[in-house]
Amino acid sequence: MYCNAQEKSFPDLENFTIGSKSIYLKLPQQSVIAPGARGQNAIWDFSSIKVESKDTLTQEIVKVKDTPYASDYPKANLAEKNTDGSWVFIEKDKDMSKVWGIITTQGIKMSNTTPYIFLKRPIKYNDSISGKSDREYSVKGQSIKGTNNYYTVVDGIGTLKLAAKTYKDVVRIKFVQSFEDGAGDNLTKIFVTSYAWFDRSHKAAILKIDHVKVSNKWYNNENNDVEVLLDEKVVY
Repeated sequence: MYCNAQEKSFPDLENFTIGSKSIYLKLPQQSVIAPGARGQNAIWDFSSIKVESKDTLTQEIVKVKDTPYASDYPKANLAEKNTDGSWVFIEKDKDMSKVWGIITTQGIKMSNTTPYIFLKRPIKYNDSISGKSDREYSVKGQSIKGTNNYYTVVDGIGTLKLAAKTYKDVVRIKFVQSFEDGAGDNLTKIFVTSYAWFDRSHKAAILKIDHVKVSNKWYNNENNDVEVLLDEKVVY
């Protein structure tokens, strides 16, 4: 039972410093895994999932001034550099992490005019965050403005079973983001539901499950992404 653990906060989630590096194994694209139930004393059993993929994603935290985009995100004090070519620009202090923008894998530069509050610290079971973030970007010379209505909740605490290891005293955080970009015939809606499991020994999530749905007048698509933490370290 985790009655005492449920009352304790997790102070260090996503509390990265310059030089932090997280390496994930990615399951094959379109892998669909049900995230399991929410609640207290949950048991999330993914031990039957065999991670045979050799496809990895590395996330490294670097200084914003050492990136090509330092002038674009003046309020960010950390940059997440990913080996898929994407970037995330974060303003982090001891209390929270705010996202001021991203560079997509396709090279599209998105800037948040109001930040997306990604996570607060410390955090405990049943804590939640909600808000609205505005963003702007350009595609093929066309300026686009959009909104992100987001909701984050620590919706479970319990035990996470993976093929290689069982983790106890784990929290699950559910992230929901609802984007509306453009207007009229150019309106694009993006709905993202993500689940991330954290323990007290890692700053990075142990397991991440993402579902992304994109729709507009001409296009509808859904993608699933599952990543398992392989290693976490500080390299400098």
